[in-house]
Amino acid sequence: AVSTITGALAAIKHAHASAGLALDPHSPAIAAVMAGIARCASRPLRRAAALDLETFRTLIARIDGTDVRALRDRALLLIGFFGALRRSELVSLDIGGRSRIDITAAGLILHLTDTKGQAATETLAIPRRQDALCAAAALERYLAATQLRRGPLFRAVNKAGRLGARRLDATSVRHILIARVGAPTFSPHSLRAGFITAAAQAGAPEHLIQRVSRHKSVNVLRGYIRAGEPFATSAAHYL
Repeated sequence: AVSTITGALAAIKHAHASAGLALDPHSPAIAAVMAGIARCASRPLRRAAALDLETFRTLIARIDGTDVRALRDRALLLIGFFGALRRSELVSLDIGGRSRIDITAAGLILHLTDTKGQAATETLAIPRRQDALCAAAALERYLAATQLRRGPLFRAVNKAGRLGARRLDATSVRHILIARVGAPTFSPHSLRAGFITAAAQAGAPEHLIQRVSRHKSVNVLRGYIRAGEPFATSAAHYL
């Protein structure tokens, strides 16, 4: 991929600088080669399929058990969707600590630290709902059943159905989603893309969606929206 080659070029520049040698990656010779690589090796941008709201509602309805695994998976998927979280952010959540969730009467407040290379803590809110898609209610049921008081929020469950001490890793989110959907159609990023697309389809203003997704660029955010609803966002509807 072009991005991989660009990363390699940055590493070569760093190695030269460490050795006291000069290398300008923007010199005409290197720029010409990189332009040629971009023309020959560029690939279409592949985005994760967005998990639309009705499919997501059906998915949550299937997780109807009261065992620890079901309670964990329901809470994990609901928080991941309505928080538009990256999978690394989802599994890094703790009870207490820096990256944590506070439960309030109005809903959940997430404090996300060290997200995507940012040292500052970002805060977002997930309001309570009056239906089966309430992330706050799902989290309360999970905590009541497990009696967790500190440490990692989402943990591994052993074959006997007991919650362990080990934090789930980012790969586990994919395994849970595939197991619950029944096919490898969606990826963990589908939760994030699904929320953004569903919110846009419901008419939510871009700045409010961006407050949840925490995209620095509105153009990146619009890429999700256009990919999710290409006809709904067409100007031809106004003609």
